[in-house]
Amino acid sequence: MRLALVGAPNSGKTTLFNGLTGGLAKTANYAGTTVETRTGRFDTPGGANITLIDLPGIYGLEARSTDERVAVESIRGQRGEPSPDALILVADAANLRTHLHTILQMKSLGLPVIVSLNMIDLAERDGVKIDVPKLTELLGVPVVATRATRKAGREALIAKIDEVLKTMPANVVVKDATHDLRALQREARRIADETMVEPAMNKFTRNMDAVLLHPVSGLAVLIAVLFVVFQSVFAWATPLMDQIEAFFAWLQETISPLITDPIVNGLVVDAAINGVGSVVVFLPQIVILFAFILFLEASGYMARAAFLMDELMLRVGLNGRA
Repeated sequence: MRLALVGAPNSGKTTLFNGLTGGLAKTANYAGTTVETRTGRFDTPGGANITLIDLPGIYGLEARSTDERVAVESIRGQRGEPSPDALILVADAANLRTHLHTILQMKSLGLPVIVSLNMIDLAERDGVKIDVPKLTELLGVPVVATRATRKAGREALIAKIDEVLKTMPANVVVKDATHDLRALQREARRIADETMVEPAMNKFTRNMDAVLLHPVSGLAVLIAVLFVVFQSVFAWATPLMDQIEAFFAWLQETISPLITDPIVNGLVVDAAINGVGSVVVFLPQIVILFAFILFLEASGYMARAAFLMDELMLRVGLNGRA
């Protein structure tokens, strides 16, 4: 029985894969690509021998990169191998709202699906509460809360796999589903609203994202932020730079008459003092720039700016991947 682990990057797929298979993985490259997949095996308490495939991370069926295309084509059985018998959809429980879109798309393919709400302990720590029975009802597929790093956190998933295998129809054909992405997103939001209780900060963040990630207002904010950063780097640093230049000029004028030997004078005054001064004078600009970078990174805006510019960067060949 072949099962595929499907989910977004950083959702804990590989950790779950290692936990289920014991880390005994076989790595393979698909022909014509440099994308690696891993295959492992494990047995369930019900006696099923499972071949588990860890596919590259995807955000949906709209493949835009090589690894996403490999994952989608593998699910559809278009890579020289049959499609998986079932899918285990791994979702970060703390960010379930962003994963529901992918879950709904995968469900529409017609393959048996099990949803693994991974890192449920971290979600609860952050104040996110998920009504798992209600989520199961609304999605129409089994949903299991898991902790991929703990054996006990994987047992419910393994038991659910046994349960699904007993009722799974034979020879399931993958549907060539098409989606109204806006309708799908509305459905994902509705399900999230009915099954999740989130801290107030999460709602505030979503409201901010509605502005910061908007193609018009988001771009305007980005331009304003960049203007403030670069204007501040030069405007705020200028007085300090002038003082540093004045200090090193005074230091040169003070020390130069005290050293009569021209060679030593040139070494100390022109080389050491002037050389150090020409570097230190840029220190205010560097400090201010890095302070802004640190603030933007810590506030989360840097990631949003990268998301906003992703489409443009992709068109010029800069996809942000190593």
